[in-house]
Amino acid sequence: MVDEHVDRISSLNLLLLQHIMSFLPAQDVVRTCVLSKTWQNIWCFVPTLVLDQRLFKNKLQFEKFVSSLLLLQERSSNLQKFHLYLTGSLSPNVNVNAWIVSALRRNLKVLDIDIFKDMRLTNDIFTCEHLREFKLSFNILNLPAKIWLPALRSFHLIQVQVQKDQLNESLFEAMPSLEIFILKDCTFECHDLLRISAHQLKTLILEGDFPRSIEISAPSLTFLKLNNTSKKIPEIIRFCCDHIHLTDAYIRLPIQCLNPTIKMLKNTHTLTVFLS
Repeated sequence: MVDEHVDRISSLNLLLLQHIMSFLPAQDVVRTCVLSKTWQNIWCFVPTLVLDQRLFKNKLQFEKFVSSLLLLQERSSNLQKFHLYLTGSLSPNVNVNAWIVSALRRNLKVLDIDIFKDMRLTNDIFTCEHLREFKLSFNILNLPAKIWLPALRSFHLIQVQVQKDQLNESLFEAMPSLEIFILKDCTFECHDLLRISAHQLKTLILEGDFPRSIEISAPSLTFLKLNNTSKKIPEIIRFCCDHIHLTDAYIRLPIQCLNPTIKMLKNTHTLTVFLS
């Protein structure tokens, strides 16, 4: 007969407990400290921080919680993932970039930022040599002059406003390990040409608005998704590689540029095509 009062969760391996807690919002993770003596300090070493402003009653409560949490965890173990979700305004004295820098200093691997306002992000993000994944949503992409992200493998831009000449060859040269690049529902300000040049790139997803011309140089590419859902029609989509052997491709383009694109993808194993 099973004893319903046995605490089976607390008897789990510490690393397993930390992994389970990494799926919870940060405030729920901290609340576990009152469960028992066993749980008192586990929250300090959870490798993921999910900070979501929507889960707090007001901005002051959110600001106090985040600042206190990052201060208490400053000397804790390395941080695997930091997800910051801001939906409203904050107090004038709050420095969001200081929160991000605090996370970066803990050997951060994954940075996920959703900010529903125009805010210039700290330059430290773009020179973080241990960052492996960066996702930016609902903001403006303002890149600094100096960029070096040698470990970055995944770069996502979701509903981001891309400034003129921001996505260029220099950017991709600064990300030599890039394997996944996703642009979804972004807007391109005075951006006539999008040139993607990445030798290690395996997955490329472009959805929503497209610039006038797209050039792709990615000899290692295995998965491609081109999903044009806006009224702006790309005039040219060109592949700069002599041989393209994709495993899967999903293409949704206007008829004007559909046929030329399909011809360039004739060696694709699985090709799905739609008219937009």
